[in-house]
Amino acid sequence: MFRKVVPILLVIIWVIVIFNFSSHEGTVSQSKSQVITNYIHENYDEVSERVDENLLHYLVRKSAHVALYFVLCLVVMNALYFGGFRGKGLFGRAFFICVFYASLDELNQRFVSNRGGQLKDVYIDSIGIILAIALAFAIERAYNYIKRIKRSKDG
Repeated sequence: MFRKVVPILLVIIWVIVIFNFSSHEGTVSQSKSQVITNYIHENYDEVSERVDENLLHYLVRKSAHVALYFVLCLVVMNALYFGGFRGKGLFGRAFFICVFYASLDELNQRFVSNRGGQLKDVYIDSIGIILAIALAFAIERAYNYIKRIKRSKDG
């Protein structure tokens, strides 16, 4: 029981984290990402010299999308795994659930002051989702390969 509840709680917590970020007014959201942009600009000379500050700010904001949905997909896959799903069924369901939530999140942003939901952000969120699935797939393949080698040595 506990092994199934904790993964679901992690999903709920992470969905709340994403919702919290998405519910900030546009100016608040901009100022938070600007802090990171300023830090990078002030501490990494190479970046300062080569990347325009507006472009860097845009990249910081979109990288946050990728990171948030990467983690969401990991916790969703974990919950699905403990719910009994494996392989393609797990990966497909995780992709659908996360893209669906990304779409709802963008819809929510249409109702937040100085924000606007954008379809391109769902595509950017999908990058994080696909990266998480690719990582999980690679780990699963490596685990199965090691298991097969171990069985062939033991047998």
